[in-house]
Amino acid sequence: MLAERSYETEFHAAHLIIDHPHCGRLHGHTYKLKVYVQFDTKIWFDFNDLKHYVDEVLVNYDHTVLGCSYYKQEDVLPIQDPKHVHITLEVMTMTAEMIAQKIKAELTPSLFYKLGGDFILKVELKETSSFGVKV
Repeated sequence: MLAERSYETEFHAAHLIIDHPHCGRLHGHTYKLKVYVQFDTKIWFDFNDLKHYVDEVLVNYDHTVLGCSYYKQEDVLPIQDPKHVHITLEVMTMTAEMIAQKIKAELTPSLFYKLGGDFILKVELKETSSFGVKV
């Protein structure tokens, strides 16, 4: 018999979708994330375990620019004015589907370790109260 646990949380991040008419500029969201895990009731799986695994993944998402690698300009040139830090961003497109898939992929190893191979994982990610994806 299967049971389903869920955990809902939010994180804040910026992203862009290159060449999109509205989302082509760097902008941010308060993302709402809901994770669902179906598993065999013979296995003990605590709510706090799910929260821990999700929160552990989201540390790398919260208050970041998604799909971004950057370097400080000081790594390349000395800074003339210490009050200003110049950085260069290299940003790639990150759609809601891509973000949700990435979170799902990063959660899977922890859940596999805890539950074995017998579980179903679904991730729902909402960018706004009206729009979201489920993978």
